[in-house]
Amino acid sequence: MRYLYTGICGLLAQLAHGQSVTDTLAYEQSRQTTEEASRRVTSHTDSTGLCVETLSWAGPRGLVRIYYASGLLKEYVPYADLGMGQVHGVATTWYESGQLESRQPFIQGKREGKLELYYPDGQLKRRTEYATGAELPGQCFDEAGRPVAYFAYEQLPLYPGGHAQLTKEINNALRWPRDVTPLMLLMRRTVCLSFMVDEQGAIQSPRVAVSSELPSLDRAVLATIAKLTRRFAPARRDGRIVQSAYYLPIQF
Repeated sequence: MRYLYTGICGLLAQLAHGQSVTDTLAYEQSRQTTEEASRRVTSHTDSTGLCVETLSWAGPRGLVRIYYASGLLKEYVPYADLGMGQVHGVATTWYESGQLESRQPFIQGKREGKLELYYPDGQLKRRTEYATGAELPGQCFDEAGRPVAYFAYEQLPLYPGGHAQLTKEINNALRWPRDVTPLMLLMRRTVCLSFMVDEQGAIQSPRVAVSSELPSLDRAVLATIAKLTRRFAPARRDGRIVQSAYYLPIQF
């Protein structure tokens, strides 16, 4: 009887393990099916033949792939939050020859880890380390592989007088909506804007990223941003002027 009992226990354990594996596989298949069903793919091609393909799911995650006119992959950028532009993972770019151009790791929108850039022939151009978004001293090389003076990889857009001056000008120029009463502002309100700063330092595509929960105040802040006359010093990346995203929280 003891042997029979032991055998039954062993059989039950095997059945339980088999059921666990089956349940796990069923869950994974269900999850994959749900993700596939919620996935949305959009693409557009510009006049040069460059194709931008955007994959998004029911949640905030997303993926952007850019292809050369030849069909070869140019850029691969994974996002934790596509709408907010929050890169998460290793953003990778290639030259049209197929040679690796750059590897840039991110965690929740912040650079983290080792950034590497290469010349078209595969020679290392730059190696930079990031810790919690901060750039640490690294190495730069010329096309022959000789070390050259290091310079910062990324310089963010800069408003004349800095971030504090920008928020001050917005507060001074803001036309308060009539339906926003002092009582409504007893609780601190924050409007978070996101926009692009183009190569000329102009603000492009401003939008409310986080609402104050007072729609008329959100609209008033957006209208004020559109009326700013001074321009940013544009961003630079690897010494070149580039457009860049800018995130601006404004407290009231």
